[in-house]
Order: sequence, then structure tokens, then C-alpha cells
Amino acid sequence: MNKWRHQLKILISKLYSRFAFSMQWLFLALMGAWLIYGDPYGLGSASERAAEKAIYRVVSGHYDASESEPRILVVLFNDRAINNLYPYLWESNDWPLSYSDQVNLLSTIMVNQPLAVFYDVMWMKKRSLDTSYDRALKKIQAIQTETSVPLYFAKGTANSNMDDNIKTDISSFAQLAVNGWEGEGELYPLYVGDGTPTTATALYDEYCRDKKCLPISDKEASAMSVRWNSNAAQVLLPHRNTQCRERGTLMDVSTRVVSSVVHNIVPWLTKEVYLQLCPPQRVLYADELMAMVRSSNSQEREQARRIVQDSIVLVGGQIEGIHDYVVSPVHGALPGVFFHAMALDNLITFGHSYTKEDDNVDHVNFMIWLVYITLLVAIKTFAETSTVLQWLHTRLWLMSSVFVILVLTVVFGWFNYAPSSWLAILALGWVGNELLDRLDSRYGENIEGGN
Repeated sequence: MNKWRHQLKILISKLYSRFAFSMQWLFLALMGAWLIYGDPYGLGSASERAAEKAIYRVVSGHYDASESEPRILVVLFNDRAINNLYPYLWESNDWPLSYSDQVNLLSTIMVNQPLAVFYDVMWMKKRSLDTSYDRALKKIQAIQTETSVPLYFAKGTANSNMDDNIKTDISSFAQLAVNGWEGEGELYPLYVGDGTPTTATALYDEYCRDKKCLPISDKEASAMSVRWNSNAAQVLLPHRNTQCRERGTLMDVSTRVVSSVVHNIVPWLTKEVYLQLCPPQRVLYADELMAMVRSSNSQEREQARRIVQDSIVLVGGQIEGIHDYVVSPVHGALPGVFFHAMALDNLITFGHSYTKEDDNVDHVNFMIWLVYITLLVAIKTFAETSTVLQWLHTRLWLMSSVFVILVLTVVFGWFNYAPSSWLAILALGWVGNELLDRLDSRYGENIEGGN
């Protein structure tokens, strides 16, 4: 038995020695196919998301918002704003606001001539305890007729269960915008269902009507992988200068990263508390806006007009206990309306060259993996035949790093695909290299021992 086992090992070793390149390449190709297409335990998709976020953090400081920043304004209402406006101006002292209060806020924005307004609050059905509905409806219809400002109301998913009567009423003064979807993860689809545009797409259409640019009209357009901007937008009011922080220099960023790592290792050390990064779009709170437009100071009223005029205004909430938020890779948790604002920002900044998550991304990743393993196996197999290959064989980490940079340049920089494969390439490459070394030690040297 031992003799037959020994002869079998010799046979395998001879086959391995003769067909080493093909066997190693096939082994790594099958391993990559299993991880990329099979996605065992979610490892592939998890690494892709982690890789995207890492790259987006690195490039977030180089985001050019010179065109988008002056065109996007986010108006937020939170618990503090509601308290400040009650009772002298608003009827409500808590969420949900009365229909009348909501329309008062929208009307204040619309009379200052924005380019378009999106209201990220869903009126799913008429509330029985709020008697201001009919009065609010008449007022918003009159304001829309007077100003002709395009107004978009959130409707949830394309097939949401919004009451038909509410749909009819809203359609008399606004368009319904899809602001929710399923099955896209952290991506932002531009169209859903039978070709219904999502919020950012609809608002970008309004922008293009004004700027004479080419809107995204392809209803089969790939979903967007939203890139985030870590550069702070202009702080509109001086009292908020100390409420958030700018990104800072590379040294500042590195210091915070090291501090975070040290605290995770030694948790009992006092951790320095950092303010959240300032948001990437201009922001006004509802009470600030209402105070400015009603001010006796003409300069404050004019300032409010300049801020709102010709801007695309997105109105959303930041209410405690309501979990409508988006997690930015550079800002942490932000109110959900910023997801739509940042997607619109991407469209204004990049246009049709926005970063895409292609449906065939698995095929792209597998082709990249095949190119990578071809180089890897060639270097390991033919290292003794060339001084250059010998040098690379002892520095495979350098080859992997250069290859990853080339992949990011081509895939992310030129073709605008999400940078999702580089981390998997490094991880699989390291694992594959270790496995090949073990195969070499097990079968590659057994021929001499058997002769």
C-alpha cells in the first residue's frame, strides 16, 4: 500500500512539474470563480463594499464641487427648529408637522424662486386629526401657480401604497418622485420599475433644462455608486462655524486615524471627541430660513433670497426617533435627504461619466483576476529564466501594488466603474501565492526524492 502511495505521489509530482503553469493557473482561476461568482458567506460582496469605501475616502478630498455646490441647497427641519418656530409661527410643537406648517415652509422656499424643490416627506394618506389639509392644499396650489417652480413630492417606492386621493391631490401642484427602492443595497438607481426616474434623476433633468446639458434619458442606465465629498460646503451662517469641522490637512486626517486605532487597542484611554465633518452641500435649518425671510432687516431678507434663488432645494427631516439616515463613508450618519443630494451632486459634477456599478461587474472582476493570476503564475514558474522575473519573484507585493494601481486607473479612472475589485485581488493574490508555495513544496520537490 505504501509503495503504491509513493508511486502515486511520484506520478503527481511529475505531472505537476510538467504542467505546473497550467495546473497552478487553473487552480487559481477556479478559486477566483468560486469566490467571485459563488460569494461564499458574503465574503466577495463584503470586500467589494469595503474596497469602494476605502477608495472613496482617499479621493473624497479631491472632489471638485465648483459647479454643484452653488446649485444645491439642503433645508432641514429638526426638533430644535420645530421648537424655535412654535408657537409664534407654526402650529406644531412636535413631529409630524401639520399640513399647514409643511406648506408654509415650502411656500417660503418657492417664493424665493429656486430652480426646483424636492420635499422628502411622504403624504401617504390624509391624517384624520389634522384639519388643515384642505387649507394647505389650496395654498400650495396657489403658490405653485404663482411661482411655476417645479415641485417634487416623495412617494416612496415606485409601487408604494400611497392613497389614490392623495396622489390625485398632489399631482395637481407637484410631481411624485421615487425616493425609495429595494434590492440595490448602497447603490442609487437612476430609474426603477418600468422606467420611472428616481429623485436625483428627475432633479438633474431640471438642472439640464436650465443649463442646456444632456439629461440621463437611458432608462436602462446602470445604478450609481455614489461618491462622497469630504470638502466642506460653504457655511451659510456664521454661528454654525463651530458646529462641524473641515476635513483638514493630510496630517490632521492621519492623526485622527492613528488616534482611533490606538483607542480601539487600548480602550480605557481617553478618546478625543471630534466634531462631525461639515456636510458636502450648503445647509439651512428651517427656523434659520424662516427667521431670515421674516426679518425686519432687508439685508437678511436679501441674503435668504440669494441663497435660495436658482438653487435646487431638497427639504428633509432630522427628527430624533425617525431612522431616516444614510451612512457616508467620510461623514458617518447623515439625514437621508443627503443621499439624494449627493447623488444629484454626482450627476451635476460628472454627468454621464458618473461612477457606475455595472450589472456585469462580476465578469469584469473575473477577467481582472485572470490577468492577475497569469502574471503571478508566470513570474513564479519562469523566475529562474530571467533576472527581471527573479527580481519580481522576490517582490510580488510590488507587482500586486502596481497591478492594483493600473486596475484602479483603468476601471475607476477611465471607464468610471466602481473601484470594487482591488481589495479582493490583493487578498486572493496573497492566499493564492501561499497555496502555490505549499503545492510547490509538496509536489514540486518530490521528484528528486523519488529518483
